Amino acid sequence: MSNILIVDDDKAFLLSLADGLISNDPDFQVFTAGNGKEALDVLQSTKIDLVVTDIKMPEMDGFQLLSYISKNYKGIPVIVITAFGTPEIENEIQKRGSFQFLEKPLDFNILEEKISEGLKAKLKGYVKGISLSSFIQVLGMEGASCTLTVKSKEKAGYLYFFNGVLIDADFGDKKGEEAAYDIIVWDDVEIEIERKSSKREKEINMSLNHIIMEAHRRMDENKNKQDDRIVLENNTGHFLNSQFKEENMNIKKLQDAIKILKDDLGDGLLATDVWMSTDGQPIAGYNSQPKACALFNRITLQMNRTLKDSGFPLLGQYYLLDLADKKRVIILPLGDYMWGMLIDGTITPLGLILNIALPKVIDAFESAITG
Repeated sequence: MSNILIVDDDKAFLLSLADGLISNDPDFQVFTAGNGKEALDVLQSTKIDLVVTDIKMPEMDGFQLLSYISKNYKGIPVIVITAFGTPEIENEIQKRGSFQFLEKPLDFNILEEKISEGLKAKLKGYVKGISLSSFIQVLGMEGASCTLTVKSKEKAGYLYFFNGVLIDADFGDKKGEEAAYDIIVWDDVEIEIERKSSKREKEINMSLNHIIMEAHRRMDENKNKQDDRIVLENNTGHFLNSQFKEENMNIKKLQDAIKILKDDLGDGLLATDVWMSTDGQPIAGYNSQPKACALFNRITLQMNRTLKDSGFPLLGQYYLLDLADKKRVIILPLGDYMWGMLIDGTITPLGLILNIALPKVIDAFESAITG
């Protein structure tokens, strides 16, 4: 038996929803409340598995109710009945484990489906509670003026809304848009709402939708960088310890290693570079190609990420690309570094590269990073 709490000040609408849910699914036990204050009484006296709430209600509105749930009942799934913004924002917010939205007039079958989805997600541990992105999206659509105090772990920040527009934000030394980008993507938040905006001057000039999308884009970008770092640290092979950094590199010995490669391959070596895998910047080379370094660095990281996500082993000591006109590219992922080579296959046979040149290069490279 699942306990569902429906909160709405329209009594006829409230009773019709309750009767419909009970008649369609005998496993639902439905509780009702006419406003947020009545909803708190139910939450405090009964174990509720899911909440469906309207926003505009007397005494204690939906925003105040959501704020209370965010602090005291983090694991309860919530369905908000309100108008909504763009489908892009809806998809962006919902994929991050936040509450769902339905517009009036309600399609009862869709409501029942959303309730079932929310209960299943809670059972499997997918529900993370109310996300800040979801909360402020509703604020924007409802044209609210308020000040939000947002807490996450030991952090606290402030978001200021006037007539549904995010006008300013504060977090530590950051103000305006930069503060908002940080605050919006915090996890496991507690939200306190003051139903007036303590600021009137507009310091943020981007739309709320843009701020939400940009905040999540930055978060994903930072996560990808961290994932790349993990991939690099796990992809050192037997010949390189990933603790080595640029300051540990003996550049003279690295140039000697490049000379060894040039002596072995002669005119068959068209270009070669060693670069930092953290930023794609070359640190030594012959006929250096900085643009190619940056691009192949990105390609290699993406290949390893794809292999990892697919459950395949990561790249080994090298990979080879067979190009037109019998040209070849060989890339050696070396932990904190990468070594790339452009080879003329009409001059240098593949066996010479793999069996003679590369073992020498790896040995010389180890010598360079050990000083």
